[in-house]
Amino acid sequence: MEKLNYADIFNPIVDLINTPVFLNGSIGDTVDEGILFVYHAEKAIEISQMQWDDSYSVWIDIRESVAGNAKALSNRLEIRSAWEEEVLPDILKKIPNFLLDVSNDIEADLYFCSTNIYFDRKSIFHDTLWSMYKRGFWPCGWEGNYPDGRMVVYCPKKIETIL
Repeated sequence: MEKLNYADIFNPIVDLINTPVFLNGSIGDTVDEGILFVYHAEKAIEISQMQWDDSYSVWIDIRESVAGNAKALSNRLEIRSAWEEEVLPDILKKIPNFLLDVSNDIEADLYFCSTNIYFDRKSIFHDTLWSMYKRGFWPCGWEGNYPDGRMVVYCPKKIETIL
């Protein structure tokens, strides 16, 4: 069996968390099709933890079902162990205090994004998650009945356009 280079698997995440944009993105008045932006952390956390609301799908259920397709390879013990030893402590140091209650969600997203990138799995869901994290946002929910509807994304800063 081929020995994996864990640095190659986790490099995109390590690079991202070491940028000033990690969970600190901003958006102007642009519109992203298929994305609902929220600008208050409390609302984003509430949406991420909703279990029974007709307006939103249960976020953890969506993430689990999509990740389920990739878990067999991604959760090989040596990969997960390397992640927990080499990357997770650094991620936890970089998550802003007001998002620490959802650090497990953020960590899981980043883990599956990194393994999807490395193993070249085509996942529109994880590609969208990764795109949002790279812009400094936190994907936190789904408005509507998944897969219909749109992703809900927390944006820490909104830049108002002054005319």
